[in-house]
Amino acid sequence: MLPLVTDFLRWAPIAPKSARQLAQISARLCRLLRDEVIEQVGLGSPGLTGLKADWRRLLFPQADDAQFADGYAQAVTFGLLVARARDIPLSGGTEMAAQELKKSNSLIGTALRLLTEDPSNQEALKTSLGTLTRVLDVVNWHTITKDDPKEWLYFYEQFLEVYDNALRKRTGSYYTPPEVVSAMVNLVDECLRGPLFDRSAGFAAADVVVADPAVGTGTFLLGVLRRIAQTVKDDQGEGAVRGAIEAAAKRIIGFEMQFGPFAVAQLRLIAELQALMKKPPLPELRFCTSLAG
Repeated sequence: MLPLVTDFLRWAPIAPKSARQLAQISARLCRLLRDEVIEQVGLGSPGLTGLKADWRRLLFPQADDAQFADGYAQAVTFGLLVARARDIPLSGGTEMAAQELKKSNSLIGTALRLLTEDPSNQEALKTSLGTLTRVLDVVNWHTITKDDPKEWLYFYEQFLEVYDNALRKRTGSYYTPPEVVSAMVNLVDECLRGPLFDRSAGFAAADVVVADPAVGTGTFLLGVLRRIAQTVKDDQGEGAVRGAIEAAAKRIIGFEMQFGPFAVAQLRLIAELQALMKKPPLPELRFCTSLAG
């Protein structure tokens, strides 16, 4: 019996082998965290009760305990996922991950720190938070995705399918195939160039502002950025792309009500900016979620 007990107590997480598997594992762990938050709030945990009051006062006045637990669990889970995608280790705990993440992604880093910094909360949620941190710490996103940004496209939809399929239907979390996005971006760009708007540079025109009211994982705005880059490259050459993208970032605005896809969209767009602009510094993205205030 001793080897069996030893293996049970010293278990080592098995790294997921695909993005879909990572989404499914993350969803189950997020659900565990959500359920533990609901349980601890019901038991009157002082730290979580105070955090719930702040959550209602600052963000969602009508949120009940279940909605608070859902928001908390998704914010923590996706904050840690983004940290791993940035190669930030979780072995040092969520506080260290939040501090490191804040250097490159202030909103997600700040949200993660605020949601996990209270020692009493971490003690109350040690089973779910500890398991979540241990499992995600072995994730190597580069191995899973082979650094293909398209792997993020359906990640949140796959996550919600396991985490809460009713929430997926209620929030309309179904994402548009890249081929459809490409066709729509091209049609709008052609329309901007036409006689109605008379903007010969299309999306790249200095007075064209793009606002996406439901960003999801950022596919439409990615298409717009790539269209701008291609237009400027064709018209002015490769050297003009960086300045054009830097200027365009100020004219591209995104809104997303859920933290999970918001985090994924930020990650994809930052990666795209890095690819298009070649080197830092990168411009700030004009993104807003409920956690942004």
